[in-house]
Amino acid sequence: MTGCEIPKQDLNFLGRLAGTPSTINSPDTYQLFQYFLNTFIPPLIRPGAHQGYFNHYYMVSMGLQTPPLMDIYIACAALQLAHKHADLLPKALQYYSSAVIQTRRMIAEGELRGTEDWPIVMTIFLCLFERWQPGPSKEIIHLRGAAQLLALRGAKLNAQQLITPFNRLYAESVLYNTMVSTLLSDDIPSHDQVWSQISTYFTASPFPDTTWEANSPIIVVGPDLFRLILTISCFARCEKLTGDQLAQIHQIGEDLQTWLPAKEELKSQQFWDQDTGHQWATLYAISADILCFKMLHPSQNDTHGTVQRRVQQGLEILQRAGPGRFQSHIVCLPILVLGCATVAEADFKFLLANLDDTWQKSYLGDTRRAADVLKAVWARRIQSCDSLGFGSDVFVQKRYITYIRKRTSPPTFTSQQSNYEAQFSEM
Repeated sequence: MTGCEIPKQDLNFLGRLAGTPSTINSPDTYQLFQYFLNTFIPPLIRPGAHQGYFNHYYMVSMGLQTPPLMDIYIACAALQLAHKHADLLPKALQYYSSAVIQTRRMIAEGELRGTEDWPIVMTIFLCLFERWQPGPSKEIIHLRGAAQLLALRGAKLNAQQLITPFNRLYAESVLYNTMVSTLLSDDIPSHDQVWSQISTYFTASPFPDTTWEANSPIIVVGPDLFRLILTISCFARCEKLTGDQLAQIHQIGEDLQTWLPAKEELKSQQFWDQDTGHQWATLYAISADILCFKMLHPSQNDTHGTVQRRVQQGLEILQRAGPGRFQSHIVCLPILVLGCATVAEADFKFLLANLDDTWQKSYLGDTRRAADVLKAVWARRIQSCDSLGFGSDVFVQKRYITYIRKRTSPPTFTSQQSNYEAQFSEM
């Protein structure tokens, strides 16, 4: 590695473990592992979550004992650092490929039952690798695998074994990452199937003596809002909506009222004194309401009062929050929807600058994909001399913006190899 600044706060972590793990086989690997532990991992857990979620000892110990899992950890670290140190990109792809190939071999040779902890961790970090790279992403295939593994696990564990911090963390990871990935994916998940596979993990709290907010490592307000947004996102990617789907969208619009801000709520100090999770959940609800309106009223353009009222509410939250209030991986989806719906160039530039700031802080590929779509929407408006007729309908009329940027896709599970549940259940 060339000149990377590696955080020093936990360099003695490996010293607390007996022996030298075979998965740490060089000084470079050691440095990348420390970067993963100290820089890549911490922002993934929501501030305000129970301290038990910030103890990564078990997750790291699994990686130290499981070569493919350590490989995907190292791949994620190398990928994030590669945006400053280009020589690390081949190494990131090499580690990603190694993780996939080793896991595929272990499945083929019957070495895994599918109920072990580490394959679930593995699929989530395969997903995160895809989210972090800036080209067309294939994270949904890994999220589908993680949901299948959680379903298989749930069928073999009793109620007490199900409700653990580990299971809640990865169930929330599946729900949240599937929700934020669907709008920009051509691989559309089944929202009902995803929920049926993970819902059992939300029936009780792993830390029963603390608040719901503390029990939630990622989504804070409970799963219902994110189920609604996942459903809306899936419907937005449909070629044509059925009558039943339109009825569901209408009901979702009604259900969203629970999370949408009242007229003067955003100006109250009480709103800003809440856990930041409530604030960004409101931002997500606003974005979902815009999509609902566009799907129910496709003939209305973005100047409609309902759309612009929500856009201004979303902008107010982002402007008042300022840079750094929300975790980098949170803001991309709301900014994408707001940016496609805004009709003011100044607001568009503000949202694009917000994405650029997020990119500079995290090198999260989602920010680049969202920025590409927003730039394409705005360019088309300028080229057609129509500032109003092409915006948020980029989602609801299937006019999907293809990415100009090309990349060499890293190897991943093919659709034939992605049925994790079927392969594990036969063993």
